[in-house]
Amino acid sequence: MVKLRVRMTSNGLENLIKELKELNKKLPIVIDRVAKAREQGDLSENSEYTYAREDLEFLENKIAEVEFAIDNAEVVEKNGKNGEVSMGSEVEIELGGSRDKYTLVNELESDPGKGKISDVSPIGMALIGKKVGDEGEIELPNGKVKFRVVKVS
Repeated sequence: MVKLRVRMTSNGLENLIKELKELNKKLPIVIDRVAKAREQGDLSENSEYTYAREDLEFLENKIAEVEFAIDNAEVVEKNGKNGEVSMGSEVEIELGGSRDKYTLVNELESDPGKGKISDVSPIGMALIGKKVGDEGEIELPNGKVKFRVVKVS
């Protein structure tokens, strides 16, 4: 049987472990909400019960997703071979006359507002395997944009 691996940074794994602890703290509270709503009587017209069940289902699914990612985590090291950009790399690029810094992470860790971009995003895919000085193009919704790798760490 082939085991699916979820590639991520060590920081991403630590954050998932923290998230799982927080989600598990919420679980008894939501279960209690469902029980209290059930006690209110007719479930077919009990919107509080419906909302509480939906919240419980969402929380249980999120816990299962995070547990799966943790159980199947494969922590990747920074930088690929010979200074190539890979997951975990911090990359500075020249893009449209300005410089931008990104850290390549997996989809679960992605937070574009903090400069953490997924390795399967258009920018991430364009950067994988590049080295300092390499140029490339990023396919964005509004067209192609050229970039140059300035720094990889």
